[in-house]
Amino acid sequence: MDHGPVRSVGILKIPTDRSFPMNPRNNIPRAPLGALSLLATTFFLERALAGPETIYFFSRQRVSNLTLTGSIPGNLTGGAVYVETLTEAQQSHGLTGFSFVSTSGTYDAAQSLVPIPWPASNPVPPSENYTVINPLVPAAEGVVLGQYGPTPWGPLGSTTGLISVSDIGLTDFARADVLGSGPAIQGQPTLMPGLFGASGQVGLSFDTVAEASASRSTGFNYGYSVWTVSGAFTLATTDTVTLSFDNLMRLVGFSDIECKDAFAEVLVQLEIAGTTVDGVAMSVTTASPVNETVNLFSLATTLSSDGPLSAGTYSFSIVGYSYAELCTAPETMAGRPIQMGLLILAGMSGIRRLHLRRSAVETAVAT
Repeated sequence: MDHGPVRSVGILKIPTDRSFPMNPRNNIPRAPLGALSLLATTFFLERALAGPETIYFFSRQRVSNLTLTGSIPGNLTGGAVYVETLTEAQQSHGLTGFSFVSTSGTYDAAQSLVPIPWPASNPVPPSENYTVINPLVPAAEGVVLGQYGPTPWGPLGSTTGLISVSDIGLTDFARADVLGSGPAIQGQPTLMPGLFGASGQVGLSFDTVAEASASRSTGFNYGYSVWTVSGAFTLATTDTVTLSFDNLMRLVGFSDIECKDAFAEVLVQLEIAGTTVDGVAMSVTTASPVNETVNLFSLATTLSSDGPLSAGTYSFSIVGYSYAELCTAPETMAGRPIQMGLLILAGMSGIRRLHLRRSAVETAVAT
């Protein structure tokens, strides 16, 4: 995706091959590696109350009623699945604040929040699984992970000019959190018949949030939260496979200065037999002053296999994430060797930083 000088709100269609550079499935350990929980901290350099020269980006996505089925009733059957969740946040400016939590077999990786320790002079930080009520959707749909910088809600759709710097309150921080719900997980893998369309069964839902704010001097902040559900299904006869879900998302972008790079993004994608077959993402991005708020609510969003699949058994992975990144100055490398050492310790030596991106096709829906 080109994060050039023109701000945009866009829909990103995922290529049908494994070249897609933001596939979080390549960034986290496979479930058979076992449970992993790591909270790594180093240092922070500065904090500042939001004021002139402030950049703030926020992304949140709640995906609910996940169902993977074929077009022929009863033709697709699924086995036990793995569930993984991950959060990560980083602040780079001279020294580095870094938090990383990865879990296997739970719906709730702990919140990642920087700077560490949180300065006593700052407002109280958001709690783990901090939630709010979204007033734009029916009450049953409205409980979501919250936004620490409570900018105005705005209406459904895309709106410009809603945000003032006083809404943000605090700069030079980053956070990420994830919270899911579904059947009780009794070890990995676990049976989830509701995922495969069984009636009367508990369904799956996931809520992810990422938030970052910076001043001109901060350098580089980001927050990233991701969930994956993976396993295998069997088709009795040739069929098309479809993933359906309800999708509630919010994206916020604010900058009163030009910056090197800043964006907020949400994504859901479906991978079958090691190939990304379909996905959808939305982003707000800017390298110039921006004031954009996006709220979308979609029932029964669908992602489908690229044509019919022959009878047989197939591996699959469903991935969703929220991401927010700010870069106001050339990124310092101080602390990066520490981070990479921690990732290797966690069995993550193959991780690729999400801010190392290649171009991808984007269709603008608002500018």
